[in-house]
Amino acid sequence: MKKLIIVLIAVIVAAGITVGVLAGTGVIYVAKAGEIDREGAKDIALGNANLTIEQVYDLDVDRERRGGEIIYEVEFKIEGVEHHYTLDVNGNVLAHRTEIDDDHAGGQWGQGGQGQGGQGAGNQGSQNYIGSAAATDTALAAAGVTPDEVYDLECEVEHEHGQRFYEVEFEVGGYEYEVRVDVFTGEVLWSNIPGEGMLSPDDVKELVCEALTKDYPEIAGKNLHFDIELTVFQGQQAYEVEFECRELRKEFTYFVNAANGTVLPSYPELDD
Repeated sequence: MKKLIIVLIAVIVAAGITVGVLAGTGVIYVAKAGEIDREGAKDIALGNANLTIEQVYDLDVDRERRGGEIIYEVEFKIEGVEHHYTLDVNGNVLAHRTEIDDDHAGGQWGQGGQGQGGQGAGNQGSQNYIGSAAATDTALAAAGVTPDEVYDLECEVEHEHGQRFYEVEFEVGGYEYEVRVDVFTGEVLWSNIPGEGMLSPDDVKELVCEALTKDYPEIAGKNLHFDIELTVFQGQQAYEVEFECRELRKEFTYFVNAANGTVLPSYPELDD
């Protein structure tokens, strides 16, 4: 019997076959030659994230059966950001998502994003994320607002066109801010913060309120809920202002030229 077992092991090794157990099932899985193992899945996921094993923590690799197919789930964290990878047995990345690790001290809102030595939370190297708190501080500073002025604050790591950034979204006085901050350098990559020479959101709200009352007298005295966002309309930068009157079950949308304040009305719609 021992000789038979030794022979079987030799055959498996020679054939390049990997034997393992599927996570949570106890079922033995025999990988075919050329298929990756857990170590290979880990290396591919880290390489895709441009990270090394020394930079991450809470690394976990599971092999599972999903929809009749064998897949690898690779999870790890780096400076307050959780990475979740799904790979097939051939090493192809099927999915990748990131989210903020709320348990990480450097990623908690309200800590100012500062760690020891005055560096951004956990920022010990050029490949370490600055942390969500530091990114949030940068976004608020760029918008010229303070934490007590904002609401509906969200900060998530996004990946687009080969670049990773924190997408910080928040509202002030009905205006929806969106600021993208580089995860490594803290540089503001893009924002919808009104530029020099543009009307302020407060000015736009006042203009549209006047137009709305004139165009639709029936809303006078009614409670209105509104959202303001900077966008592009008819080839030019404009504010999109949406009003909702729940009493009349109607929504109103106006576009305002961000430079000269020209109000372009639209028709009301029933609020479903």
